[in-house]
Amino acid sequence: NDPTSYGNDIYMSTGNFAELNSTSNIGSGRPDDYNIKMYQGNLTTVNYQSISASYLLSKKTNLKCRIEVVNRFFKNEDEEINSQVFNFGIMTDLFNNYYDY
Repeated sequence: NDPTSYGNDIYMSTGNFAELNSTSNIGSGRPDDYNIKMYQGNLTTVNYQSISASYLLSKKTNLKCRIEVVNRFFKNEDEEINSQVFNFGIMTDLFNNYYDY
């Protein structure tokens, strides 16, 4: 029952304006009518760093061993979050289609 139109209901009034020669308002208006603008939220900085290394174990099956380290730093007015993720994996590409002509 929120009378504010955010654009998802095409049948809701988008006006918060007085009709010509009238003192009544139509609808309750759009968020922009209340000085709510795009991108006015908290300024956030995200720094994402990743490094990975892999080693080819078998040329025949293209079997690889891989290790990766990811560092993510998130900062805004409310909080700072620094997280690290370590990945280790074994992968293969059985159908290694290279078309070198």
